[in-house]
Amino acid sequence: MQIKLYSTSSEKNRLTKIVTGEKTITGNLQNACDVINPVIIVGYDSSFLTKNYAYIADFGRYYFITGFETDNKEIAISMHVDVLMTYKDDIKNSKAR
Repeated sequence: MQIKLYSTSSEKNRLTKIVTGEKTITGNLQNACDVINPVIIVGYDSSFLTKNYAYIADFGRYYFITGFETDNKEIAISMHVDVLMTYKDDIKNSKAR
């Protein structure tokens, strides 16, 4: 599964986040995870530890990176879905008052 890692300093409640420093990596889902709070296992690269935002195309969702666990061989990246960025087009096109 491909994951795009980014850095962002945008506020969490901002609809459209400004992302920089895209890095595409390949990882595997940890056994007991879901699309809302996935944990992805990737090969160790210390540059990943500076990222705080991600996109997983297979899920069609953007994520805040909430934590890292590492053993110097692999990194487990914990994430939580960013509902605003994921559904920004639907939100912008809504006719709500």
